[in-house]
This record gives sequence, structure tokens and C-alpha cells, in this order.
Amino acid sequence: MAAFWIAGLIALFLGMPMLTFLLQGPGWVAALSALNLLMVVGIPLLMVMLLIMRIFMRSKFHPRWQAGLWAFWLINLISLSLIGVTTAKEFQFQKQVKVSEQSFDIPSDTLIVEMQNSPFNNSWFHLSDELMVSDDHLLARSIRVIFEKSPSGRLRIIQQNKARGRGLASATRLASETDYQWQLNGNRLLLPSHFIIPSHSKWRAQEIFLHILIPEGMYVKRNSRLSGRISFVQTDKAHKFPLTWDNHEIWRMAPDGMIAPDYSANHNKDFNFKGFSKIRLNGNIRLTIRQGQHFNVMVKDPGPGDEMKIDRTGDRLNIIMPDDLHQTRSVIITMPRLDELWVLHSDNIEINDFELERLHLVNEGRGKINVFADIQQLHVHLTGGNKLELRGQGTNLQATLSEGAKLDAEHFTVNKANMELFSSSWAKVSAADTLWQKVSDSELLLMNSPVVVDK
Repeated sequence: MAAFWIAGLIALFLGMPMLTFLLQGPGWVAALSALNLLMVVGIPLLMVMLLIMRIFMRSKFHPRWQAGLWAFWLINLISLSLIGVTTAKEFQFQKQVKVSEQSFDIPSDTLIVEMQNSPFNNSWFHLSDELMVSDDHLLARSIRVIFEKSPSGRLRIIQQNKARGRGLASATRLASETDYQWQLNGNRLLLPSHFIIPSHSKWRAQEIFLHILIPEGMYVKRNSRLSGRISFVQTDKAHKFPLTWDNHEIWRMAPDGMIAPDYSANHNKDFNFKGFSKIRLNGNIRLTIRQGQHFNVMVKDPGPGDEMKIDRTGDRLNIIMPDDLHQTRSVIITMPRLDELWVLHSDNIEINDFELERLHLVNEGRGKINVFADIQQLHVHLTGGNKLELRGQGTNLQATLSEGAKLDAEHFTVNKANMELFSSSWAKVSAADTLWQKVSDSELLLMNSPVVVDK
């Protein structure tokens, strides 16, 4: 117990400077709170020691002294609680303010971002990874660096400061007063490793958010000290990106976000197929199809080259995987137009951002297909326990479902629909004008009030 008491004294002594930045009021409030904490912890320890002495050494302690100690303990507990409640109110509101926004034209296609050396690295004692007291100041390195795509062809840097306070006004004032000065010298962006909270101010969870907006085509290099300060990178979801932001990877801003070319080359495989508008799929494949001006076929995390076969026959792209391969492969296809998708067996499939005159979609496997597109003439054939979910709009929908297939077209509005459902199938359709139906041992739900014609 004596060791515990001494450890508490040492901890309070070392933490006393931080208390002056944390607690509201003059410096004696920190000393009072430290005394309160020592008494709240120490008096029960003292009473335990007296109890042990009474049992084993038959010593006596006057009841009045016991009552006095417990009364003193209660006073310290009340005082500590009041200080704690008052301090908690100082963190009640949060405000984030924009401090600066600047655009630059740099004389290079590569931006070098460097976090400067930190005094934390040479300190034997600091309060946490984020805070350290130096002389009469508090050093904070709560700096969050965010890489995003610039909407223009210029480099943009936006600084936002965040702080908490008793009210919005005090939180805004503290955020605005936080001073963080970065420098751009040529193509080298220098970031201080910390900012200073002066002795006359208080710590209210101040943070710096530095948004670095990179123009398309620009490369980004970083030093090792920056890695721990990066909080977000807007990446291109079609390309594999490293989970850890180490400094040895060079990044490049692509049209859809940041990519790491060397890393992506080791984890993705691109195929140079062009001139196709139909896709035939057979295998344990997770497929994403997007509309774009150019053709691109990419396999994410490819295995040995003979596991997946991709070839083109006329205007049809064939993607086949062996039946005995249990691993799932992800394929991302970008193409200008999709006329037909025929699925024999697959994992889940997504068709995104298309505007099409017509599409013929056949699914004979058990994978789910999600379609987010506007399609004027849509023909659907579903067989087996699979599901198709449609979102968008069109003119005509013709669908045939059998053997437990499901079609959710509640959010795909069409003028006319021609539906045939067999063998425990299910469909939900939004037809505004006319619906022709043939339903056998199945369920068809209508979301609008079209003219219904039985076939």
C-alpha cells in the first residue's frame, strides 16, 4: 500500500503540468484537484492499514479520529466531483472551422509531402502519443492529413481546425486560435509535426485537419514520419491499394481516386480486350461492370495464370474458371455498352452507372445481381435460387422467372411490364401503364396500379 501511495504521488507530480492545461481556472485549481485525488485514494488505504494494525497489533484508534478522517474524505470527494463536472462541461460542444484554402501550380508532376522531426522522439516522458509539456507550453500532434482528388487541375490545400468548448462560441474561438503553419517550397510540402497550445490557453481536444487535394495525374511521395498522421486517402476502388500507408509506395491520382501503381501491378492483372458488348460468365467470380468510354478488364488478386480463362469471341467476352477452384476471384470490367450478360454460375454481380437502350440478362446460377442503371428495353431470364435487384428506370420490362428465382424491381419504374413466374418464384414490379402476367405457383407484387392483363 505504501508503494501504491508513492506511485500515486509520482504520477500526480508528473501529470501536474497537464492538469493546468486541462482544468478551468487558475493554477491552484490543479493543485486542489491533485490534493483531492490523493485524499480520496489515500484515506481508504490509511483506514485499511489501521484496521490491520488493530487486528494484529491490538492498537486503538479513537472513533472521533475515524469520523474526522471519513468526513475529510467526503469533503475531498465532493470537491473532486465538482471539479470533474466543471471540467466535463468545458468539452460539451465541438466546432470545426476552415482556417485557409489555397490553390497552387507546382513546377513538377510529383508532390513531396514531409512531416518534420518531432520532439516527442527525443523525450523520455510525455503524457501520450499526442501530448507533451515543454517549458510552459503544451505540444500537441493531433494532426490529420487527408488526401483527396482535386476538382480542378491545381493543387489545393484546405486547413480546418477543430476544438471543443463550453459553448459553440468558445469552441470556435479555440479552433480559430490554434496556430499551425505549413510551407510549400516548390514541389515540397513541409508539415510541422506539432502545434503549440500556449500557457495562457487550455487544451480542449484541438485537432488539425489538412486536406490535400491532388490534381489528376500528379504523383505523391511521403516520408516515414507522415504515415502515422494520414487519416484518409480517397482511393480508386477498382485498384488494390496498400492497407498501410508506408513511405516506399509512390501514389498517383487517377480519374477515380488515388492508386499505388507498383502495388496495384503486383495485385491486379489487366487484360487488353476491346470491341465486346456481351459477357458470358461461368465460375466462382465476383463481377463488377461499369460504363466508361474505354474498355478495361481487370482481375484483382489473380492466382496462377491458368486458373481463369478470359477470351473474346466476336462481340462476346468469355470469363471461365475451373469447377474445382473454390477461391473467389474479383473481376472489374469497364465498357461503353452492355447488350447481354449471360451467367451460368457466379458469385455476386454489380452493374453500375449504365444508360442503355436494351439489355438481355440471363442468370442460371445462384449469385445475386444488382443493377443500378437506366435501361429502356430490359429482358430478364432467371432460373434457380438467384435474385435480381433493379434500381433506375426504363420503358419496357420483360421477365421470366422459374425454380425459386426472385426479382425486386420496386425501385425500377417502367411503363409496361410482361411477367411470367413459375415454380415458387417471386417478383415485385413497378409498372405505371400496363402489366401482362402469367403466374403459376408463384407470387407477383405490384407497387403501382397498372392495367393488369392475364395471359
